[in-house]
Amino acid sequence: MRRFRALFILIVALPGVRLCAQDSGEITGAITDATGAVIGGALITATNTGTNQARTATTNETGNYTVPYLPPGVYDIRIEHSGFKAANRKAVDIQVGAVARIDLQMEVGEVTQQMEVRGGAPLLATETVALGTVIENRRIVDLPLNGRDYLQLVTLSPNVTTEGGAGGAGGLQGGARSQTSLSVAGQRLEFNRYTLDGMENTDPNFNSYIIHPSVDAIQEFKVQTGVFSAEFGRGSSQINVTTKSGTNDYHGTAFEFLRNSAVDAREWQQSAAHKNPFRRNDYGFTLGGPITIPKLFNGKDRLFFLSNFEELRDRLTTQVTSSVATLAMRAGDFSGAGRTIFDPLTRTYNSAGIAIAATPFPGNIIPTARLNPASLNLLAYYATPTVPGNTVTANNFVRQAVAPTDSDQFNQRIDWVENTSSSWFGRFSWGNDLQEPAATFLTDSQHVSTTVRQGMLANTRILNPSTVNEARFAWDQFNNDLAGYFANTKDVQSGLGINGLFAPSPLAYGPPAIDLGGGVSGFGGVTPWITRDDMFQFMDNISMVRGRHSIKFGADIRRDRYNQYGNQKATGEFLFDGQSTFDPANRGATGYLFADYMLGLPGQSARVTAMADALLRRTSYAAFIQDDWKITTKLTLNIGVRYENPRPWHDKYRGIMNVQLTNPGIGPNGILPNAPPPILTRPGSGDFYQGLNF
Repeated sequence: MRRFRALFILIVALPGVRLCAQDSGEITGAITDATGAVIGGALITATNTGTNQARTATTNETGNYTVPYLPPGVYDIRIEHSGFKAANRKAVDIQVGAVARIDLQMEVGEVTQQMEVRGGAPLLATETVALGTVIENRRIVDLPLNGRDYLQLVTLSPNVTTEGGAGGAGGLQGGARSQTSLSVAGQRLEFNRYTLDGMENTDPNFNSYIIHPSVDAIQEFKVQTGVFSAEFGRGSSQINVTTKSGTNDYHGTAFEFLRNSAVDAREWQQSAAHKNPFRRNDYGFTLGGPITIPKLFNGKDRLFFLSNFEELRDRLTTQVTSSVATLAMRAGDFSGAGRTIFDPLTRTYNSAGIAIAATPFPGNIIPTARLNPASLNLLAYYATPTVPGNTVTANNFVRQAVAPTDSDQFNQRIDWVENTSSSWFGRFSWGNDLQEPAATFLTDSQHVSTTVRQGMLANTRILNPSTVNEARFAWDQFNNDLAGYFANTKDVQSGLGINGLFAPSPLAYGPPAIDLGGGVSGFGGVTPWITRDDMFQFMDNISMVRGRHSIKFGADIRRDRYNQYGNQKATGEFLFDGQSTFDPANRGATGYLFADYMLGLPGQSARVTAMADALLRRTSYAAFIQDDWKITTKLTLNIGVRYENPRPWHDKYRGIMNVQLTNPGIGPNGILPNAPPPILTRPGSGDFYQGLNF
């Protein structure tokens, strides 16, 4: 069924509510003479002090002007009109998503005479009612960041917390992305929308960010928590990041941050002769300026670059402890377990199915002939105690687990001033992450690797003094692999002797999930996933000034390709939880769950017959229009409408299926005794099994 979303905004604000592009700023205002009469035809020139790029606009018959789509930076503003002294406003700081209102009165005189007005952008954001906080470059670079993660600074904004919020982010893919927990305005952690240079930077799978730029490559970013412009959509909160551009001067940095365990204390309960090593190296560089080839080309004022590279190598060893079955128990000897072990073959039950009597194993020892062969085979993947003793509740297993983390990223941006009416910029970003979290048991460890790429091209073109067009195209790629210790190397399942258990793919090689309960740690059961996501986005916005109306409208088309291969319970699963024994205490058939395991008596079991292979596709559309009507110099009416059509996902090969239950209810016959049996359905027409692998 077709779905759509429309947003209508009607806001009356004093003195105005002009809203601008996602990653740029804007200057607007009115020009009058000393008597308050409006001046039409005045030339407005905004010059970026870093690149010397100049943008022009002309006041209309009402004296109003707007200079939209300005890259964040410091600007000098000059106003000229025949018969009046030229007026200058120096060092106006334009931030991402900000609208600076600059109203000036011109004095009668010659154009060669100048009137200079000192002071930057207004301190109060009177031109917008949007709720948000800009974190500018100075704070990004100067504030201490443990790990150089700019998202830590999001908490400088009001109404933002990292304490968990209304929903959990556990299970996010992408390594470090699974540790990001930002709740904005009380929303769930996965409801944030990330943009980078005005383009989508949110993965369609788990709504995590894609590119995580280095702090040295960020100009500034803004966190918006409500009352958005009609230009924004998709998320309940917006985190908009803008990368730096090169300037007319060469600027560069090189850095290296080192942390190690040289002066660290030992971990809790470690021996005096042992201290786990730790070493973290974070290094890189940033270089920007004009592109110049001596004696051939001088890019000053026209062509700029900014290159950024950062690499992280983190080697952490941490002590993990667990409670595992003793060597005696692994041989069937439960004489030291502290409880009676019953023979399930001797159990009797009452009419309600509750166990009422059973005979204990002599000496609490299970005869060797009764031990399940598959259980014995699985013990090869279950750690043995490293601390002597007969109890399983005293953390009798200790391991020094190595948890490496690698991260590399590169950002390259090029800015080109084609002429006074057109400017371009392009950027390519690449990132690669590798994590191997510290697992309790080595054979349960997993490998998480992530590769992300993003390329974009943008053009801002002045069509006439009162009309500006902005067009952008971007491509995002998110690749994520999660695999277990034995993936693609050893077929564990085939050697266990468990009837019906097999690995549906070499990616799922490994011991099945064994949940032992009862104070004994389980093992096995790594869930593998392979994700390959691509996203293509095109957007075009037009801004125009007509009389007292500042009108902006645009459209956004996005194509998502979400490919994922994997499955839960792919290695198989056996739960020893006592649920199938009708035992009110859930102590298992023997009265002790690990004894149930040794006899091969799980309460529940599950496996999958094949790996899920989702090839989902979607094309979504969005459009908006917004009119800022300056009724008077102190009253502006803002009207905005946004339409979104997030189309439903469809599978490339019609692989999505549904089960239609024609006879719901409890009991062998359900509610309708003569109803037909359940059926499987899939979209499309033709052979039901066409294109399927079974």
